[in-house]
Amino acid sequence: MSPKEGRAQVPQHRQLADLLTAEIRSGRYAPGARLPTEAELCAEHGLSRGTVRQAMRRLEDDGLILRRPGAGTIVIAREAASRYSPFVTSTADIVDFARYTEIQAPETAELRADGELADLLRVEEGSAWFLVRGRRRLRGSRQPMCWSEHYMRSHLPYREELLRGGEYTVATFESQRIEQEVTATVLPADMAQALGAEPGAPALVISRRHLNAAGDILTVSYYTHPADRFRLTSVLQAADPTP
Repeated sequence: MSPKEGRAQVPQHRQLADLLTAEIRSGRYAPGARLPTEAELCAEHGLSRGTVRQAMRRLEDDGLILRRPGAGTIVIAREAASRYSPFVTSTADIVDFARYTEIQAPETAELRADGELADLLRVEEGSAWFLVRGRRRLRGSRQPMCWSEHYMRSHLPYREELLRGGEYTVATFESQRIEQEVTATVLPADMAQALGAEPGAPALVISRRHLNAAGDILTVSYYTHPADRFRLTSVLQAADPTP
């Protein structure tokens, strides 16, 4: 099936990435095999070179392929690496994050923001919040990756989605502004115990705030990772002069 025959709401580069992933899993392209070139994929599927490159980047991010100038694109794995990325770069990443991770035995509470909590969330004192917190892990894994705390305005309609792990769609976030921060800290004793880590060990905190068009904070999330369980990397690549 051509990627263009997929669902209209799914971007073409994701359709192509999903198709190639399925072909790798089926053994059509086994580890060590070369994938077709970008030009060949463009011709076969009627896609632009930019769309094909986006699809290839997705396969590369998933750990399925290795691209090297002069050597082509080599398949290096049959199964994708986990897509665990609390520091997101798009609304689609948020959907993937909810799809691939879950909070184990979540704790919940209804809260009023006192002075300390209001300062933490950067919201008005006395406002009502719904809290979900617990150990977050990759679905199917036993080891927790981080401690998650999610504060949501009590009047918002999707708390059940949050409890189920976040059955969101990209449309959920289309009108929101999302702010993220990365800070360093040390693990408090109770959090370290829950994560099976050493108290006082270095940790990274990813915080994420969702705001509406008026600038009001809707949700605030904190992901606290023992330093050896999270890595933030990026790759910069020179522009291809080929038109």
